Amino acid sequence: MKTYEEMSNSVLEKVRIRKAVQKRRTRIVMGTVGICCLLLLVTAMGRNTTPQEPAIQMHNPTNVLQTDPTKQTDVQTEKPNIAPSVKVLCATSDGVNFKALNENVKVPCKAELRVRDVTGMSEEERQQVLEAENAYVRETVGEIAEEGGYSRYCLDNVIVTMVSAGEFSIAFDDIEAVSRIEISATENGYIFYPRISGIKYKSWDENGLTVEVDGDKLRKGLAMLDTDTFAMTWSIGRSVADRFNEDPDMEMAQIRDHITIKVAYTDGRVETKTVVMQACDNGQMTILLLDGTLLDQIPG
Repeated sequence: MKTYEEMSNSVLEKVRIRKAVQKRRTRIVMGTVGICCLLLLVTAMGRNTTPQEPAIQMHNPTNVLQTDPTKQTDVQTEKPNIAPSVKVLCATSDGVNFKALNENVKVPCKAELRVRDVTGMSEEERQQVLEAENAYVRETVGEIAEEGGYSRYCLDNVIVTMVSAGEFSIAFDDIEAVSRIEISATENGYIFYPRISGIKYKSWDENGLTVEVDGDKLRKGLAMLDTDTFAMTWSIGRSVADRFNEDPDMEMAQIRDHITIKVAYTDGRVETKTVVMQACDNGQMTILLLDGTLLDQIPG
């Protein structure tokens, strides 16, 4: 049987052990609580330091639509796609210099239609009329009279002379982009073109005449002629002389020709210009560059 002292020591040891266990448990719990608090603190601090998305401000709403950077366009630096163009020129009063035609503005052309009625005349009388017309041509066009400055039809009832002292021409904004040109006249007209290799009459039928021009040969030909414009001379066709032969008193103002200029470019585009040659009552010719389609722009 334990003594009183042994029993007291046993009780005190149990108490000491129990306190030690409780203290260890308290340390574990407090450590766990501390770790949890630390984790919560770090998490809260992390949330406070994460950068937030700024509020959307639409100072320029049009920029919001440009979501694909590969499709964005710099409006300030973008340049318009300007197509090459041609200008139609007409000889001025001196017959040498040329002036660009404005659309729907009729201007005088250095050309004149002359009709002499020789109905019932003798051969000698007809010859006198012909010599007078030749003298007028030389006085009007000078040296170019022998180079095609006029054309003539001597028929039974009339002698019809077309005096062409001036030319009309086409100039190109970018001649290097020209692939080919077609210049068509109606049955009332005829186009004389410069002697350049590669230029030819494409067709002649009841609808008129077409001149076809190859772009490469055009550039070479104009370089040889030391010019940058393609000049042509217009004259009446045989059908006009036939009409006057049937009616020598027919009004000259009924004579007109529509010249269609089609310029095809290397990129496939085609530009069309329409010019109207119109005779006045006194036989003087005018030229007009149309604006728009031929059907709704024919001058009266």
